[in-house]
Amino acid sequence: MKTQTSIHQWLHCLISELESVGQYKTAQCYQNCLRSFASFCKTAEPNLNELTSSMMVNYQQFLLSKDISFNTISFYMRILRAAYHKAVRMGLAEDRNLFSCVYTGVAKTEKRAVNADIIHRLRQLNLSNRPGLAFSRDLFLLSFYFRGMAFVDLAHLRKGSVDADFLRYKRSKTKQDLRVKIEPCAKEILDRYSCLHSDLLLPILDSRERPQLAYNSALRLHNKRLSDLSKLLNLQQTLSSYVARHSWATLAKRSGVELTVISESLGHNSLATTQIYLDSLDQDRIDDANSLVIAMVG
Repeated sequence: MKTQTSIHQWLHCLISELESVGQYKTAQCYQNCLRSFASFCKTAEPNLNELTSSMMVNYQQFLLSKDISFNTISFYMRILRAAYHKAVRMGLAEDRNLFSCVYTGVAKTEKRAVNADIIHRLRQLNLSNRPGLAFSRDLFLLSFYFRGMAFVDLAHLRKGSVDADFLRYKRSKTKQDLRVKIEPCAKEILDRYSCLHSDLLLPILDSRERPQLAYNSALRLHNKRLSDLSKLLNLQQTLSSYVARHSWATLAKRSGVELTVISESLGHNSLATTQIYLDSLDQDRIDDANSLVIAMVG
């Protein structure tokens, strides 16, 4: 079986298909993978049936030479594998087990949670002369106050989401309906940034841009500002939009909140997903226990 369809053309086709059904974030991931693989191929555009296992191994070595993390390598390989398998199902390529010799797992990453002291220091930071950093600091705190709300959900909150002292919204990732009590500390921030000429609750997205581009730009800017805040606080760990979510989950567990309650609060579909957030906490406790034992004999 031969095909004149190149892997580049096929990925472009899948990207268009994803965008047509509103899966812009997944489409962007495919676009990033395509850009990376095209850089590896240079001017060549191999047909689907010209792809080989050794080519995938060489692509992996190419990524390693660029200091790309194993999780990012795995991410790109899994996208290519999914695209290739779909081509096989549609009769565009033969299944030749291209990905058996490359990494497609998930490596354990550094913990993303920070302790309560760091969040307290962030809250007390004087940013009166730096409104951009103050805004991202407040968004980070809002995410934490709203039970680790994801940035995508925070950015798309609408004024109609507020119902008396509660916030009601549908989580973008799992489509679950969630309700969060608006504590006084959160209400103070919401009142500070009330949008006068928009249905959005917070002025995060630029209405002059296409929705997905506006979100991507806002997320990049937010994480850049959080990185700057990390430097101001002399943190070893860099703050990001994910850190607020992981921190809420970790501090909830340290406070004795049951895993099932944490899972429901985060809007997870399974306890297994919640456990991923909390694995680093368990390791911290093991390390602390070891320190105590050593101190007893020291």
